[in-house]
Amino acid sequence: MVEGLRGRLIDGLIYSPSALSASDIAELRPQGSPMILLGEHVPDLAGDSVAIDYEAASLQMTEHLLTIDRQIAAIGIQRNLAVDASHLRAAGFDAALAGATIDPLGVPHLEVDAFTRAEGAGHG
Repeated sequence: MVEGLRGRLIDGLIYSPSALSASDIAELRPQGSPMILLGEHVPDLAGDSVAIDYEAASLQMTEHLLTIDRQIAAIGIQRNLAVDASHLRAAGFDAALAGATIDPLGVPHLEVDAFTRAEGAGHG
């Protein structure tokens, strides 16, 4: 897509590079144009990036839900990925449960291999 835009005026790119290497991103960057990378899968490159602390956000959200007496579950966890938003959110969820002295094994955790319709349908 970026290749098709090279001849046009581009002010910059906002890009989520979840499956790209540093060299892939360098090839995509339009000459002289700024690029902002989104998410936790940002390779070490000179430039700007935006990410969220998924673990802290999940911990805070789960703590809030526990204080208002809601039934909770962790749905869509991908523990097979060591550094991934899903893994980090699950860690925050479990930390909040532990902080409330709730056994995480007593709370539903639905793990998936991928975020696809087929995977979701298989758990329905």
